[in-house]
Amino acid sequence: MADMQKAKTPLQSPAEALNLDSRGFNVYTHWEQDYVTLGKHLDLMHGQYFNVHSAKKHIDTYRGSIMYAHTHRIQTYIEGSTGGFNIGWGGDISSPLFNYMPRGTKKQWMNGFAVVTIDNNGEYYVTQVYHHNGKFRYNGKFY
Repeated sequence: MADMQKAKTPLQSPAEALNLDSRGFNVYTHWEQDYVTLGKHLDLMHGQYFNVHSAKKHIDTYRGSIMYAHTHRIQTYIEGSTGGFNIGWGGDISSPLFNYMPRGTKKQWMNGFAVVTIDNNGEYYVTQVYHHNGKFRYNGKFY
């Protein structure tokens, strides 16, 4: 961290440093507006709401299926064929980088991710995967 503070010039963005555009990656830089649609109707976005029922709040606001990681928590809310999926995060809660958040908030964070399968009709199927005590279970196997 001290080396970063001593830098005389701004650090490159990850997209610049890794030449992502020239390597064929789509880079999204406006987290408040950007989203990607998976299949016919599952929007993957950063997320906006932080309340205890954020998965419901996202589908109530956007009136569609939403997947996001804004709160660093894991939550699923389904109404009929519309779902809200809060997929967690992939970080080290003990890193000083995250000391901007109170300890109580960080205790609510959960490492995890989601696996999304899109069928031939464009419908989505979500599997939430929780990372707990240094491991997770997916497809019948521990990793």
